Amino acid sequence: MSRFLAGASQVNVTPPVGIRLAGYGSRTQPSCGVHDELWAQALTLDDGERQVALVTVDALALPVDLVGEVRCAVEREVGLPAANVLLCAAHDHSGPDLWAADEKSVGYRAELSEKLQGVVGAAVKNQQEARVWSGKGALQEIARNRRPRGGAMDPEVGIVGVETMQGVLMAVLVNYTCHATVLGAENLCISADYPGYMRRAIERQQTPDVVVLFTNGALGNVNPGGYSPEVSMIGHYIPHRTFADAERLGTMLADEVLRVLKQPGPFAPPVVGSASAQVELCFKERPDRGQVEVNLARQQQAVAELKKAGVAAEQSEAAEIELAYASLQLSLLEALEREGPTTFAEIQAVRIGDTYLVGIPGEAFVEIGLALKRQPGLPHTLVAGLANGYLGYIPVKEAYAEGGYEPRAAKVAAGADVRILSAARSLLKELADSSPVHPEAV
Repeated sequence: MSRFLAGASQVNVTPPVGIRLAGYGSRTQPSCGVHDELWAQALTLDDGERQVALVTVDALALPVDLVGEVRCAVEREVGLPAANVLLCAAHDHSGPDLWAADEKSVGYRAELSEKLQGVVGAAVKNQQEARVWSGKGALQEIARNRRPRGGAMDPEVGIVGVETMQGVLMAVLVNYTCHATVLGAENLCISADYPGYMRRAIERQQTPDVVVLFTNGALGNVNPGGYSPEVSMIGHYIPHRTFADAERLGTMLADEVLRVLKQPGPFAPPVVGSASAQVELCFKERPDRGQVEVNLARQQQAVAELKKAGVAAEQSEAAEIELAYASLQLSLLEALEREGPTTFAEIQAVRIGDTYLVGIPGEAFVEIGLALKRQPGLPHTLVAGLANGYLGYIPVKEAYAEGGYEPRAAKVAAGADVRILSAARSLLKELADSSPVHPEAV
């Protein structure tokens, strides 16, 4: 049997101060400093027949053309198949806006592309004989379902450990479901939010060279504490969204990871694999531009009158939210006008031993992730949101009738969840059926 190889590497991807930050429409000023550094990590695995690479980045999301650049370069430079590379973002709301068109942002994006290509190449060069195992923890204290009436939750902390044949941990993949939005729109400092604090806490307790990869889950309706996305949308201050709180939550997550690392599971079959599908999704119907513009003007006037009257911010909150929704509807219309009636979303599944990771290019609702984790015969299934591109929110069908922020902000029409689930299940079955099963673990 061929040797099972694994390699890991990481690279500093902190952008220059003054770059535009992503994640909040109400935050209009550029960054003013670096609170903590941003990083990207790569894990490569080779079972002798197939190679896969997983890349994680401290960013809000990754443009699909950037993903394509990195994949093609990886295949060209190191021979790892482009289709077997999965890239995902931590959904960091205190990182760079990779869609901004100003000179500083464009320059950083080109630099980021080169660094992501390089970190995969470095991981391949670092490959050595290894073994993998999977584990599970649970953390109830950080995340909450932020929908008006609450809802489902996924407290699972999914873990894949990768260690040398001498038993030294070389990499750990952590999967947890929660927006990286402890820090709010008022923060203008570059930061990796709670995932960064988690990584640093783990690194302090492990060997200095351990590479910690973080993948966020189906987080569309889940955030730290369950605060209202509408209040956040208008930039109103929400208590406890501080660096101290980001450190507290990140440390709590790290503690749970470290607890699981002390009790590693049995070594998994030395098998990897990757499969993907392009799923056609319908966009929402475009609203009438005239009505959208009239509504925006009406809401702008209503807020202006309240401000002129000296009404306190708390009393004008409802009007400000309606104005924000009116602006959002115009932005959504403009986005839909640039698109056709449908789009294609890449759904990718990657197998690492007995763990299956499903990449979804957007903010899928937690119910979608829970449904995938219930796949029969696959007890270690994880979901990586913000993978290989960005479609925005992907609510479950029922949420559209209920209304609220996420369905109103979504570009995709109701029913996208059904098509994504169907494709993901087929990919999982394909990987489980096609990958050879080795009776012995490494």
